Amino acid sequence: MLQLSVTLLCRFDDIQDNSFLRRSVPAAHTVYGVASTISSAVFVHLISVQKALSSNQADMIKLYTEINLDLWRGAEMEISWRDNHICPSEEEYLEMVKRSKDRVRAMSRI
Repeated sequence: MLQLSVTLLCRFDDIQDNSFLRRSVPAAHTVYGVASTISSAVFVHLISVQKALSSNQADMIKLYTEINLDLWRGAEMEISWRDNHICPSEEEYLEMVKRSKDRVRAMSRI
């Protein structure tokens, strides 16, 4: 379930960063287009939300929501710095990594 969210985040991250490759393979949006990639990524995300809800485990839903919120907060920090030409402090950067990149690694193990 959480792996599906990682997939979504990677697709959006590639679009936001205008990446052409993901792990030496053409990024999805360069092959299928931005609109189709976003549509598919959101669909997959909603499947993972549906699975979290169907688990009927309040702790699972809470964890799923918290991890996703941290991922998106971290992504927004990075976008904000890039778009506003701000060089974050080392502490700010490490906080962003904690919120996004480390969460992606943790989610991929669940």
